[in-house]
Amino acid sequence: MALPEYFKIHVHNATGAAIEFTTDSANNTLTIKGLPWNRDSNGALAYGSEVSLYDDSGDLADDAMDSGSEIDNSSNKYEGMFCRAALTTDASTSGDIMIYISWTTSGGAGGTYPEGSDDTDKDTIEADLVLVGKLSTDSTDDDRGCNFEI
Repeated sequence: MALPEYFKIHVHNATGAAIEFTTDSANNTLTIKGLPWNRDSNGALAYGSEVSLYDDSGDLADDAMDSGSEIDNSSNKYEGMFCRAALTTDASTSGDIMIYISWTTSGGAGGTYPEGSDDTDKDTIEADLVLVGKLSTDSTDDDRGCNFEI
């Protein structure tokens, strides 16, 4: 899949517990960053600057969905992105943070995104968004990370 012109990253909390990013920000964080890439004229990878795809901006209830800011790839036209998601939590969780991507269907900044991008219904999310990563948690380890590519 080529990197879309305008896109968002979405997270779905399927851990079985709320994660309080704002009320307990010292102990709970979720960040997703990406390193965009293109191929240069010789076919070698050429990297752009690191991009913040998602920063926890509010508490995330169990089974809730949240979205990162819209990413504008219209000028750089990067082909892909190597990504890293990192979660620190003191919540007693044993489940997954699912990471999805969606892109505008109307072509342009602030365009129309799929219905599932603000839904919590698992079937709607899976039908409308593309799963790109998963952070698995358990009740004994509160620091988790995963790499994925979009």
